[in-house]
Amino acid sequence: MQFAVLEERNRIARDLHDSIGHQLTSMIVQMQALPYRLKQEKPEQMAQTFQELIAISKNCLDEVRSVVHHMASDDAGLGLAGLRSLVKQGETAGKLTLHFHTGQLTYQKWPLAVSELFYRVLQEAITNTIRHAQATMMSITLSNNDKELIMHIEDDGYLSGGSISYGFGLSGMKARCEAAGGTLKTSIREPHGLCILVHIPIKEDSLT
Repeated sequence: MQFAVLEERNRIARDLHDSIGHQLTSMIVQMQALPYRLKQEKPEQMAQTFQELIAISKNCLDEVRSVVHHMASDDAGLGLAGLRSLVKQGETAGKLTLHFHTGQLTYQKWPLAVSELFYRVLQEAITNTIRHAQATMMSITLSNNDKELIMHIEDDGYLSGGSISYGFGLSGMKARCEAAGGTLKTSIREPHGLCILVHIPIKEDSLT
């Protein structure tokens, strides 16, 4: 999971270099040319140039704020960065489109044990789906209420024999959740596919 977080931060560094670095380079080039342009161009042309420089500066500031906000969120809950990276790896590994939803998640300061639990459960679910289910889509939704963290996973794959079999993978996921005081339940998705619903308790004092 720590490797996944490091990979996510490396991606952010690349984005900063490629996007903001390019915009700042463009702005520096234009500013270096200003002394010569001031002597040659009309006032209205220079006014347009200054507006362009201001726009580039604002874009850079917005992107820096966005990245800082993203990294601050990940510092508060490194588990999310690991899950995002895991989703990205899953899409690369197989012909599977993954949708990762966190819009209903308000609690992100997960204990390390919970972060690792969710990471392992999702890792096993993605691996099983790619290897055995012939699925094309998987949806992962994270949410919480006052007492529980909830992970809902569903795919459009095909179950062997048309029923859910608790093999080594699902049994291990279920055991992990129960050891943490939570539950893991499975159901068949219509017209075909598997649903996994995980509930993990959280301490009330951790929500403040």
